[in-house]
Amino acid sequence: MSGHPARAVVAVLWQLCRLLALAVLAFAVWGWTSGQWAGRLFPLVWPRPYLEMVSATAVGSLAAAVVTVPWLIRWWPQRWGWAALAAASPMLLLRGSDLLSYAGSGETRILVMSVVEALLHALALVGGAAWWRRRHGTMPPLPTSLRHDP
Repeated sequence: MSGHPARAVVAVLWQLCRLLALAVLAFAVWGWTSGQWAGRLFPLVWPRPYLEMVSATAVGSLAAAVVTVPWLIRWWPQRWGWAALAAASPMLLLRGSDLLSYAGSGETRILVMSVVEALLHALALVGGAAWWRRRHGTMPPLPTSLRHDP
């Protein structure tokens, strides 16, 4: 990133846009997949059983990892762990706000599932990235015609 200071700013903004796109993608894939899993395999009952909620979260988190990990490794080959945590940040923020909202309310199901969902999602992304790095190393660079780095 040598050269003009504006180039460095543009490069950092481009990296942040990439990270935001992966975070939104991971959250959307998690939400759609977990909803499909729960809706197709379990009957609609209230309260929802823990088996349904935990399995839906696990399946959604794994699907999010499958979709986002190759891009995390390609774009951040040295800082993949931090990038995976940043991609998991929407779920961590959402479930963290649930913990703060329901703390002391006696809603143990919501508190337990908030912790389980936040941990499973973050562990799936970081663990998936670690597995990919160990199994495949880094991704090959994109062809120069597809590169958008300034």
